[in-house]
Amino acid sequence: MTYFTNTVFRYEEPAFLKLVYLLLLVVTISILATLDKSENATPQEKQNVFNSFVFSSVTGFFSGWVVHLYFVIQTVENKTSFMQLESEFWIYHCADLTLVISFAFAALMKVRPAIHK
Repeated sequence: MTYFTNTVFRYEEPAFLKLVYLLLLVVTISILATLDKSENATPQEKQNVFNSFVFSSVTGFFSGWVVHLYFVIQTVENKTSFMQLESEFWIYHCADLTLVISFAFAALMKVRPAIHK
C-alpha cells in the first residue's frame, strides 16, 4: 500500500472483523461435516461442491477487499482523514461484508442442493 501511494500510514482500527472469521470457520467445518455425511452425492461431487463453495466465498472476500483498498488509496492520495474512513462501517469493512454475503449465497446455492438432493 505504501509502495503505491508513496505515503506511510497505519490503521487505527483493525480493518477486518476477526470474530466473523472465527464464526465462518466454525460454520464451514459444520458444513463440511454435514456434506461428508450426506449419502446423496458421490465423493467426487462432494469435493466439487466444497471447492466451488470455498472459491465463491474467497472471491467475494477479495472483491470487497479491492473496494476497501480503493478507498484507502483515495484517502491516502487525497490526504483526507482516516478517522472519517474508519467511521464509514460499510466501506471500511467491505471485505468482511462481501465475504459473509458470498459465503451465505454459496452455501445456499451450492452446498444446500448437494446435501438435500
